[in-house]
Amino acid sequence: MIKRFFVVFCLAVSSISAVNACDACGCTVSGLGIGLMTDYRSNFIRLSYFETRFNSNPEHGHHNSTDVFSRMDVSVRYSFARLPKLRFIGHLPYGRNRRNSNDTESTVHGFSDMKFLLNYTLLNGRTKNDKASFYVEAGGGLNLPTGKYDGDIADKNLPENFNIGNGSLGYIFQLNSVLSNDVLGLLINNNYQLNSEVEDGYHFGNQFSSQLTAFKELPIGNLGFIPNVGLLYEKIASDEYSNGNNVPETGGEGLFFSSALNFKTDEWLAGVSYSLPIDQHYSSGVIDAGRKLAFHFSYLF
Repeated sequence: MIKRFFVVFCLAVSSISAVNACDACGCTVSGLGIGLMTDYRSNFIRLSYFETRFNSNPEHGHHNSTDVFSRMDVSVRYSFARLPKLRFIGHLPYGRNRRNSNDTESTVHGFSDMKFLLNYTLLNGRTKNDKASFYVEAGGGLNLPTGKYDGDIADKNLPENFNIGNGSLGYIFQLNSVLSNDVLGLLINNNYQLNSEVEDGYHFGNQFSSQLTAFKELPIGNLGFIPNVGLLYEKIASDEYSNGNNVPETGGEGLFFSSALNFKTDEWLAGVSYSLPIDQHYSSGVIDAGRKLAFHFSYLF
């Protein structure tokens, strides 16, 4: 069984994840794995806030700009009584993107693309020596083009990636795994999103990220205190025009150090996480990319 888990572990590290493309750099607005290591066997209703910000000097630009991508997300996960290994996951996000440049602020806001997934539990048990438990789930779903999309957003002097929605159907694949004992654990969280073309032929780059997180649970009375640290890797393909040419100043990859604090009771889970870039390879216009902040509050049932 240990060998079996090791194989899954290797696949998880090499797998890919879903992120939101950005005009000049990777701007993943993701949960950064917060909470998953403690509620991966639970149903939940969750309210989350994700924010990514960066500074850039766009090509042919005369002023630096500060961009902030933020999402408020209501999500639910539910396992069926007759199919306990199968879990339904739904996301309803609301986005707000801001750009400050030359003392001028531009804002785009509205509902983003809804996501629906089904995950299946592949492994859920304990090692032979009964000292550690393991959990592996895989699944997939759809990113529906329900979000606000403006095909003429360039007329507002904003890049295509400032759109709240992608304007096209996306296909999502997930692979998540947790190895833990009573107080220590290791989480691998992976997602991949394959995007189709928008009606006018524009194609947002396919995106992936992978996160490795170590966590420890410390009981404080009836409260569980769970700090964690880890690494987050993201890679975003360049956007493409309808003629197949790459869009300038899109795509890239980065490696980030992430840390988080989670607090848990039998029914509630809350946490905050923050990540800083370690190594970045984005467009030449990026000055400071990818600082990520996330909050979440969940009801477990």
